[in-house]
Order: sequence, then C-alpha cells, then structure tokens
Amino acid sequence: MRRQNLRPAPLALAIALALGAAAAHAQGAGPADAPAPIAIAAQPLAEALNDWARQTRIQLIAPQALVAGKAAPAVSGTLTPSQALNRLLAGSGLTAAREGNAVVIKAAPAVASPAATLPEVRVTASATAETATGPVAGYAARHSATATKTDTPLHETPLSVSIVAAEQIRDTGAQTLGESLDYTVGVNTAAYATSTRLDAGYGRAGTDIETFLDGLDNESGYWARSIRLEPYSLERAEVLLGPASFMYGQSTTGGIVNGVSKSPQAEPAREIGVQVGSFQRKQLQADLTGPLTDDGRLLYRLVGVVRDANTMIDRATDDRVFLMPSLTWKISPDTDWTLRARYQRDRGGADSGAMPWQGTVLPNPNGRIPISFNPADPGSDHFNATQKALGWSFEHRFSPAWRVRQNLRISDTRVDYSAVDLRPSGDADVSPYLNAAQSVLDRDGYFWNVRTRTLGADQNVLGEFDTGAVKHQLLAGLDFMRYRYRQLSAYDSSDAPGSLLQPIDVYAPVYDTGYVHPAYNGDSTTRVSQLGVYVQDQLSWQNWRLTLGLRHDRARTSQSGEADWNTPVQNDRATSKRFGLLYVLPNGFAPYISYAESFEPQGTSPTGAMLKPLRGKQWQAGLRYQAPSGAWRAHLAAYDLREVNRLVQTGAYTYDQSGAVRSHGFEAELVGRLTSSLSLNANYTYTEADRELSGTPRHRAAVWAVQRFSIGELGGFSAGAGVRLVDKYKDRSAPTTPGYGLVDLMLGWESPHWRVALNVRNAADKQYFGTCENWGICTYAARRSVVLTAAYRF
Repeated sequence: MRRQNLRPAPLALAIALALGAAAAHAQGAGPADAPAPIAIAAQPLAEALNDWARQTRIQLIAPQALVAGKAAPAVSGTLTPSQALNRLLAGSGLTAAREGNAVVIKAAPAVASPAATLPEVRVTASATAETATGPVAGYAARHSATATKTDTPLHETPLSVSIVAAEQIRDTGAQTLGESLDYTVGVNTAAYATSTRLDAGYGRAGTDIETFLDGLDNESGYWARSIRLEPYSLERAEVLLGPASFMYGQSTTGGIVNGVSKSPQAEPAREIGVQVGSFQRKQLQADLTGPLTDDGRLLYRLVGVVRDANTMIDRATDDRVFLMPSLTWKISPDTDWTLRARYQRDRGGADSGAMPWQGTVLPNPNGRIPISFNPADPGSDHFNATQKALGWSFEHRFSPAWRVRQNLRISDTRVDYSAVDLRPSGDADVSPYLNAAQSVLDRDGYFWNVRTRTLGADQNVLGEFDTGAVKHQLLAGLDFMRYRYRQLSAYDSSDAPGSLLQPIDVYAPVYDTGYVHPAYNGDSTTRVSQLGVYVQDQLSWQNWRLTLGLRHDRARTSQSGEADWNTPVQNDRATSKRFGLLYVLPNGFAPYISYAESFEPQGTSPTGAMLKPLRGKQWQAGLRYQAPSGAWRAHLAAYDLREVNRLVQTGAYTYDQSGAVRSHGFEAELVGRLTSSLSLNANYTYTEADRELSGTPRHRAAVWAVQRFSIGELGGFSAGAGVRLVDKYKDRSAPTTPGYGLVDLMLGWESPHWRVALNVRNAADKQYFGTCENWGICTYAARRSVVLTAAYRF
C-alpha cells in the first residue's frame, strides 16, 4: 500500500509486510501501540529498518539517500513499535512521520535552541497477537492448538509439537506436505518423496503419521485416503509426535500432522504468482484476502493453484486444479463463523517407484534399474482423484471466560487408481527375474475405482475459572467421524492364464499401447464410525502448569461385498489418558514430564478372528527454552514408547495378540530468527526402534538457514541452504537402505510488491532410496528439482 502523492526516490527502501497486520496509524490517531518482543542487531540503518518493518508488520518507506552510510544500534526487548523505531533513529538526524498508510523516514527539522525538544513520534498498529490458527511472523510460532485444542503457548505445552510456518514452506520451496516436513524433527519423509498419491511420512518408531486438516481427520482408507494437501493453502503444518488418541481418538503411535488452512484476514493482502521448473513444471497460484464490507464484519479469502507438471518417472504426471474459498462472518462481537470450501482435482501417476531389491541396492549384472523407469504400459497407470469439501468453524462467547465452538467438514472423494508394478521378492536369496540375463520381470496390476464420503465434526465448550490460587482452562467436547468407502476392484498378473499383461525387460522395455485392464470383478463397501467424548483441564498455579486429559471412544467398522471382505461388525471401545506437568522458569527454560496413550483398531486376523485394538503408551521428559524476544525457541525431548496387542503368528494357521514392542529415543530442535537477518531450523533425531517394527533410521539430522542481506544500496536479498542427513537402516529381512546426505539451496529477492526465488532441491542430484522394505521392494527417492517462483503482491 502506497499513498499516491508520495513519490520516493528510485532508490527508496520500501518495506510492506501485511501478514494479517493493520496499517500504521498517525501520531495520536489511536491508542498506544502494544509492546511486543523485538530483536534487531546492530547493523546498517537500512537493514535495521528492514528488520523493524518485518517484525512489527508496519509499512515503512525510507529514501536510500537519507539512510545510506548510517548505522543503527542493537535494539531488543519488549517494546512498542514506536519505542523501537525511536531507538534505531537515535542520533541519526532522522525522524518518522505518517504519510497516508505508511510511516516515512525524513530528515529531522532543525532545532531552534538547545533547550528545545522534538515531539515524540508515535507509530501505532492494530496488529493482533499471534493465535494458534493464524499467521506466524517468521519461523518460530509461539502458540499451537494441535496438542490441546486450545490456544496454548507452545512454551507451556508438555509434548513434542513442531510447527512449520508458511514462511518456511515458502523459503524451502516445498511442493508437497512431505517436502514441507523435510526439516521437521522426528519425521522421515523419504519413503513418500516421489508420491503423487500419499502424503506426510513416518513418525516415532517408524509408524505412519496420520494427516489432519483444521483439527479433523483427513484420511479415510489406505487406497482412497483423502488426496494430498496443497501446501500453498496452509498457514502452518503442525506435527504432534507420539500417541494422540487423548485428543483425536483412533490413531497410530507415530503421531499426527495437522494442516492449518489459510483463513480470511482483516487487512487486504493479494498475491498472484507463477512457477516454472524441472520436469516441465508450470504452475499458477493466487492468494487473495481482505474485508468485503466497510465495517469489517465480512472477510474473504481465495486460494487457488493450477499446475501442469510431469515427474521424474516417465509418463507420470502431477497435474492439479485447487480452489479454496472461505468467508468469515463476524455475526456479533461475540460470535464468529468461518465457512470453508475446497475443490481439488489431481491427475497423477500411480507411484511406480517400487523396484525389486536386485537392480537397486543389490547387484544386478545390468546395473541399476533406471530411476525414470515406468513399469506400466501407456494409459494403464494413473491416480486420478477429485475431492469436494465443505465445512465451517463456529465460535460463540457467552462471556469473556466461556465459549462454545464447533468444527465441521463433509467431503466427497472419488479415485480412479490403476497401478502396474514389478513383481517383488520377499526373500533376498530368491531372484524375481525370469531370465538368466537378470532383466525380465513379471508384473502385477491393481485397479480400483473408489468413492468415499466423510463427515467429521468436533464441538466443545471451553471455560476459564479459578479455584483459589489455581487457574483452570476447562475443555469438554464430543467429536464424531464417519466415512463410507465403496471400492470396485480388479487384479491382473503377467503369469495368470490368458492375461494381456506381459513380463517386461526393465533395461530395454517394450510397451503394449493397447493394454486394457480386466473388468472390475470386486465390489466391497467399508463403513467406519467413531464417537469420542473428552475432557481436559489445564491448571496454572504460579509457575506450574498441569494438563490432565481423559477421552473415551467407540469405533465401529464393517465390511461387506466380496467374500474375502465380508467380516462381522467390529465394535471397539477405548479410554485414553494424558497428563503433563511443566514448570516455567524465569530464565526462559521450562522442564516437563508427560504421559500419553493411543489406540488403533486392527480389524480381523487372517483366520477371521476379531482383534483387539493396538494400544500405545508413552512417557516423555523434555526441556523447552524460549528466547526473551520470542524470536527463537529450542526443545529437547526423550521418550519411551510401548505398544501391545500386536498380531503374532504362532503356527501355520494360528495367531494370537501377544505381541509387544518398545521403542525409545530423543529429539532436539532449534527454530527461529537467531539474528535480525538469519532464520534457522536445525534438529537431530535419535530413534531406537523395536526390531519387530518397520525399519527406521537411528540417526537423522537437518539444518535449514536463510540469510537476508543487501547488495550495495539494494536490499531485500536472501540466500538459503539446507542439509539433510539420514542414517542407513534395515527393515527386518530386507537389505540395508543406504544412508544419504542432501543439499537444498535457495536464492531470492523481495520488495514490497515482488518476490522472486530460485529453489534447488537435492542440488547434487544424488541418487538415493526412500526405503527398502521387507516385502521385497526398494523405492527411489526424489531427484534434483529446480523451481523458479515469481509473485506479485498488490
């Protein structure tokens, strides 16, 4: 935003950071600006003013001729924007004044006498404090609701919660949710790195991380789970590691990732961008928000993405059309309602990256199978999915202390999935190749047509009250999830009598352009429902924080249709507990201890017997630190995780649930702005997983850093670099998955209206493997990708 009659010199430094903040007001035009943590290093004045604008989110214009050659002192502490700006300008001969919606740096007027004093410059802003679902200034979020369903300071959360803010998603050039989590502690994303179908990755003990969106489950069935989230639509991605059933019901012990959608904002902010890159990538994206009415009671947001792209696999596309409109209606001062809709159409490949052990990590006389090899005949391999969703978030405040909330979403997902894969070998000593030259392989074809309808709703009452010196934040709620999943299926194999699917030479493939998969001969329907009742109390007494939680769930599963799918109705019940005790020290440290549980229904055994749910239990101890400025934070956590009721085969046709596994490890992360111009996310993960579990690396480490700088008199430049290191690991009888190290790079330039960035992932184009699994396959991971982004803000 720039006043029309203000014409700064061509070299003027103009800084405009919207991100949900209000424009600056004139001296005396409103209440005093609220103090907030500010940290600005001693540096050239132009760069210091740049940092001031970024941290306060106030529009600032400074002619380069005035600030050139001047230096600014270090400024830090809890200060109002005007206090910080006055300290930066002290002794510079400059002052600040309002010009339209901007604060403009000017030469200070001549002083008439030594006794005269300049009037105080007041720079005020109506920017609201960070909330658990709103924008994050920088990398280090300070609030989260994923672990508690309340707006809780992250510094006072006694669990492992890592938050990837929109700025980090943008800086790293992440194109998928998995790539957004590449620099997140405790998460292994390599297995799904090239998928156009699956999202996220593995969490603690090598267990799948389940995907949620805005606090509601976003998955429904393995082959027809909701299609991948669009990272451009997210304000943040929050990872809760370990058991999460105390808040979300049935889930794995690995944890969950909760995507928080971009929501309407009171301040206008509009961006249109384009991307071009490797594998013929072309993308148009837009993010528009602001008020619809003068009184600000109606706010809108529209996020859209259109992409036409190929992938590193021959003939496998990654096309997308995504549209997410949302509307916030401030019905009254005490009632808010946000309506969200989503439309997403993906046209992609079917993840044909699964190769046999021999020819990948194990020797083959012909060398490695080409990384771009597609085992499917043209037209027979795709993952085409369309999803429509509608939902809302509602809140009514009866008083400042009590409120009622509802979060609801209904969705309809249709998937046409055709996958032709190479025949794996589950035995390292048995070659799957059909010829002596070790080049020809059998192929299997899997074909599904699936429709899933899902309803999720979470409603609760939140209240605050005191009992003597103890403050309570009480949450009581009920959530419900139901989905119906109908699947038409067919199967083909190149060694089946009469099959049109033929074996293939993976080193000199000959494709059948006329292949048509068999007619669907399977029809099954799965119905799943879950009803959960929960209560949580967050108690505060002096520096102590105690969190107590209890939840009871009833889950019902039934399958019908094909003979193999007909099972009795399964009813599971589970009560999950959680507690956490944390102490906030005056020096910024906060040690804690916590306990959490999980449950996950298993269905039936191979003999048709009903199985008890998997039950997980975790003890965790940790230490948090938050810098006084709030610009960065650190976290250490050690955990012991156990799970029981695993299915164990005791004989040729007998099974029981005597299986129990134990895993433990520790994690460390450092996230935020270490200096006024350096942003960092660094972490290390150590995992000692049970041998009975899927393989997971023992050591993982990652560092991503962005340095912002000027070249001559032109500012706004940034350079980023990241290193991801993953240890080798072994999944039971599978060959060892080799370890690897990757380098990612970024170079960008930003002005009030433009941002241009070049991102290079896997800059050395290192060939590595996402996973080698016990059932006989290895998957290639992502090759080098180069993406150029240009965005215009207005």
